[in-house]
Amino acid sequence: MERNYIEQSIIHPKNSKAMKTNKVTYKRTGLFFLLMFLFAGFTSSAQRNSNKDKTMYGLGVFYNFQTESIGLDIRARVPLRKHLYVVPRFSYFPAMNKVHEFYLGADVNYTFARLRKFNFYALLGASYDNWINSSERNSPKAKQHNFVVEPGCGVLWNRGCLNPFLEYRYDTKWLEGSLGLGVLFNFGDCFSRNKKVKCPAFN
Repeated sequence: MERNYIEQSIIHPKNSKAMKTNKVTYKRTGLFFLLMFLFAGFTSSAQRNSNKDKTMYGLGVFYNFQTESIGLDIRARVPLRKHLYVVPRFSYFPAMNKVHEFYLGADVNYTFARLRKFNFYALLGASYDNWINSSERNSPKAKQHNFVVEPGCGVLWNRGCLNPFLEYRYDTKWLEGSLGLGVLFNFGDCFSRNKKVKCPAFN
């Protein structure tokens, strides 16, 4: 069920003091898990020093067409094998939106086509969705804790240090589509200038 239909039956918030406390708690929880998956991504990168395809870290902005919400996305892109990646991610849609929530989960990305420096990929993601202000909706379908599956696709522009990406995702639980734009950082290429350069006079 689309949440824009649930949105039509908004009621007055109950226990506003408790709701404010919950918001702080969920923000801290999201930050805690965010640090955990970034650490896991860093560890995976360190284990793949011999692999040319390195782990990248990214930031992005997503727009949900149905709820008309804007959210921030933080992710890591960890190579598993050729053309296959796992992408742990954390997305937060702040309280300024109609739907205040955060997602914590991971995608599997498969690169199915390459055109010069552009990589086209399909994705399948599974996430925990915490709908923070769900208690403001007068509907039994508005639950705070949810499990979401999202198929989608995207394109990554390989430019070395900074790699822009464009991505579309579809939430199969809430029947919502989102479009995201962001950038992935390849720190190995960002700091490649620090490598030693041989001097012809001494070689």
